[in-house]
Amino acid sequence: MLINEDIKSVRVGIDETQQGFVATLLINEKLIHATYPQLSRKNAIMLINRKIDRINRINGNRIKPYKE
Repeated sequence: MLINEDIKSVRVGIDETQQGFVATLLINEKLIHATYPQLSRKNAIMLINRKIDRINRINGNRIKPYKE
């Protein structure tokens, strides 16, 4: 996913639902990616970090991976 504008803010949210944990990635207050419900919080974080890595490779920007 190519992001054409400057990255001003990056936020990752992890929500627990009845089906599992859902991680969301917001860049400039726009929803960029959300994972399907995962049974493990670790898996949701791993998937969102993979998406951040892909965005970094495509855009040449450096967004830090999410850590708890």
